[in-house]
Amino acid sequence: MKVVISTSMVNSYGSRVLTEGIDYSQYEKNPIVLWMHSRPWGESEDEILPIGKMSGIKQEGDKLVGDIEFDQDDEFACKIEKKYAKGILNMVSAGLDVLELSDKPEDLLAGQTRMTISKSKLRETSCVDIGANDESLCLSMSGKSIDRKDIKEIDNFLPLLTKREDKQEQLKKMEMNEILKKLNLKESSSETEVINAIVSLQEKACKGEEMEKIFLADKTKRIKTLVEQALSEKKITPDKREMFEKVGLTNGLEVLEACLTGMSGKVPDVTEEINKGKKENLAIDAKTWDKMDKEGSLYELKMKDETLFEQLFEAKFGKKKQSK
Repeated sequence: MKVVISTSMVNSYGSRVLTEGIDYSQYEKNPIVLWMHSRPWGESEDEILPIGKMSGIKQEGDKLVGDIEFDQDDEFACKIEKKYAKGILNMVSAGLDVLELSDKPEDLLAGQTRMTISKSKLRETSCVDIGANDESLCLSMSGKSIDRKDIKEIDNFLPLLTKREDKQEQLKKMEMNEILKKLNLKESSSETEVINAIVSLQEKACKGEEMEKIFLADKTKRIKTLVEQALSEKKITPDKREMFEKVGLTNGLEVLEACLTGMSGKVPDVTEEINKGKKENLAIDAKTWDKMDKEGSLYELKMKDETLFEQLFEAKFGKKKQSK
């Protein structure tokens, strides 16, 4: 006799069992069928023994189905089989061990009041007299059966769903508690205390930005002073001013100072060499022309030594300077 063992519809507990989450691999090794989830313990003569076994267990869409084979040597089992044949009995019930619960929106249906049983293990299947009532689904957790009449026990095993509004409030409270911790305030802190703490942080942030500006201005000033000093000592040429200022801003004053201090020799000054009458030390080439051009000393050279000026002109441009 083919029967539906379980579906994913909302059951009498206000919960539902996901069919795809039912593990029946162990049950297939001992597929007993009971009457009304009753297990015989040998305590009385009128106890009902298993009335059959289940075969061909499989999932068909949202349903877990199987075929009951009633024990033909058991008089009571034969009576139950006949009542199914006559349509007096029509349903069976799954005995499940709850493994995992879920309150994810995608696992919930309209009218559901308790969490969804997303994973479970099928322990037994029972023939029942009335389906979809308090006895239509037998649940247990960690091997302990849930007493359908004990509300507290049901709440422990199968919690009521929390309303979305309540969840949002819980999240807001958790977020607020985290904010209070960051502000070094107690959970009982008033709104005024929270606002004052935030204002204080803002003031500290503003002061920090002001101090950063002051520090940067002072650093820039000291860098410029070092570079100007190096220029006056002829350690660097004016065209290197910007480069050394960047070195100071990027790597710091100590690095810049170390670089400049290590420059012991002075950069040759072309004009100074001319003034000292050491023209023989000068290279008559385009580089000397370019250097004097950057220093702005070509005019002075022309006034003091026009011959040398013309020689440098020819070295730079490859032709003699035309006289006016």
